[in-house]
Amino acid sequence: MAKFKIVVTAGDGIGPEVIAEGVKVLKAVGEKYGHTFDFRYELLGGSAIDATGEALTKETLAECIKADAVLLGAVGGPKWDIPAAKVHPEDGLLALRKGMGLYANLRPVKVLPMLVDGTNLKPDVVRGVDLIVVRELTGGLYFGRPKRRYTTTRGRRAVDSMVYSEQEIARIEAEIERTEEELRTAGHGRNEALKRGMRSIQLQDALERELGLERYRTELTNKKQELAIKRLELLKIYDEARQKRELLEKLRDRKLGEYTRAQAKAEQATIDDLFLARRKQIR
Repeated sequence: MAKFKIVVTAGDGIGPEVIAEGVKVLKAVGEKYGHTFDFRYELLGGSAIDATGEALTKETLAECIKADAVLLGAVGGPKWDIPAAKVHPEDGLLALRKGMGLYANLRPVKVLPMLVDGTNLKPDVVRGVDLIVVRELTGGLYFGRPKRRYTTTRGRRAVDSMVYSEQEIARIEAEIERTEEELRTAGHGRNEALKRGMRSIQLQDALERELGLERYRTELTNKKQELAIKRLELLKIYDEARQKRELLEKLRDRKLGEYTRAQAKAEQATIDDLFLARRKQIR
């Protein structure tokens, strides 16, 4: 017999109605298998804004961190859909993800036979679909910086940043591997586990390809910077050669001292040779 502490955040709109049914299901599970669930109800989203002025209070976050699980309902609604507002219901959801370190969202997609004809897709496309989508939650556009809206003399402008680190991608890979292992040991048949495992591997390969592409972009940027530096060096050498040529022409025209036309020509040839040699080296 196991006992679990579950924080329940019913949310807004249809959230409370859906969560109420979820609590009934958990209670039925507890009665059948001998589990005890200690439900603690907290506010999140629009309801929390109305009661406290915050979408997620520090006290609620602390309770969620201490709990074994959080049963979360949808947040937001027309009442709080005010762009100019300082606080939005979704802020509570993002703060909860960040505060609890919830970086991976597992979304199972399984089409039951009786629902094959209930989608906008062709039955042949959705029949037999059974996979898990692993979604990253604490990086990308949600938390990327800089992020701001501002006004210039030419009108309004906005900046948003899609930012991911190599470590964030690596831990999603680890989550895929862990999920695959759980599927193998959760009572699924060998063929089913292998089939799901292949889908996980395909997703992992896609992540690796994206990471490899990012590395290529970084290397390409570095090479462009190196090329730009070499071009500046080449221009500097060319400018120095031009200045020396002008000086030689002045000395030749004025016939200063014992400086002869032959000597000027010889020195110019030496400068040209050095310039060409340096140019080959840069290339």
